[in-house]
Amino acid sequence: MTGLVARLDFGLAGHITFRVGILSNHPIKKFLIGLSLTRGKPYLFPINLDVMRNNKTGWNLSDFGTYQDAYSRYGGSVCSHPDVIRFLSENGPAPAFYGYRRKGELVCATYATDKHIRAGSAAYPFMFDDIIIPYNKHAGKIMLPFRTKQLSPYHAGDFHNCIHWKGLKRKTCVVKQDFSKATHKKRRHAYNKFLQAGGVCHPVDHFSNAELSDIYCRLFTLRWGTTLPCYSGAVLVEVFEALRHLVFGHVLLMCGEPCAYDLVFKAESPQWVFFDCIMAATIRLMPS
Repeated sequence: MTGLVARLDFGLAGHITFRVGILSNHPIKKFLIGLSLTRGKPYLFPINLDVMRNNKTGWNLSDFGTYQDAYSRYGGSVCSHPDVIRFLSENGPAPAFYGYRRKGELVCATYATDKHIRAGSAAYPFMFDDIIIPYNKHAGKIMLPFRTKQLSPYHAGDFHNCIHWKGLKRKTCVVKQDFSKATHKKRRHAYNKFLQAGGVCHPVDHFSNAELSDIYCRLFTLRWGTTLPCYSGAVLVEVFEALRHLVFGHVLLMCGEPCAYDLVFKAESPQWVFFDCIMAATIRLMPS
C-alpha cells in the first residue's frame, strides 16, 4: 500500500520546512500523515483520506437505517431497494452507506463498495445498469464522490461530476413511457389469440418458490441453450424466499405446460413504480 507522508522540520531560527513523501506498506489503506505543532518534536499521525474527501464534498459515512429512510422519501431503482441491498449484504461483501445533508436535511444517500455504486455478487439476478439512488430532485446539483458508469438518465443534471449511461453510449433496454393505440390493439389481439388456442395466464403468486425457479431455469435453457449462462436454481429459490414481495409478473402456459416467464422485480416508491426485467425465458410452443 502507498500513502502520503508529511513532516515538519523545525530550524534553529524558528523556520519550518514542510516535506511530503511516499510511505509504502502501511496498514492504513488510504491516509495522510498529520502533524502536531510541538516545537522541535514533529509528531506524525494518520488521517483517513476518504473521510477528508467526503467531508469536503458534503458526504459522510451513514448507516442502513438512514439509507432506508432516504429511499422511502425519494425512491430509487430495484438494485437500490433497501431490501435488495440488505439481502446482498447478508450474502456477500457488505457495502458502506453514505449520506449527503444540507442544513441538516438529508438530500441524498447511496451505498458503495470500494467507492463504486454497487453491491453483492453477479451470482444473484440484480442488474446495476440503470441505477437510481435516493435523491431530492429539488436540492440542486451536488458532487458525487463515487464511481459508476450506469447512472439512470433520471439523474441527468443532478450531479456536477457525473453523466448517465446514455451519455456514455452504453446500451440498456428501457420500456417506452406509452404505446400507440395500434400497438395496444395488436398486443390485445395476440393475447386473445393465445387464450383461444388453449393458453392460460397465471400470476407468479400461483407458484411456489421452487416451482418458479424451476420454470425459469428450464425455459431459459430451452431458449438460450449454452449461449448464455442461467442463474442457479438454488440461488433463485434463495432470492424468492427472501424477496418474494418484490417479484412481479405472470407465467404463460400452453396445454398445461409453462411456455413463457419473465423474471421481473418491482420496487415501489412515492414517485413511481420501477420494474426491472431480467433475461426472459420463453419458448415457442403453439399447437398446429
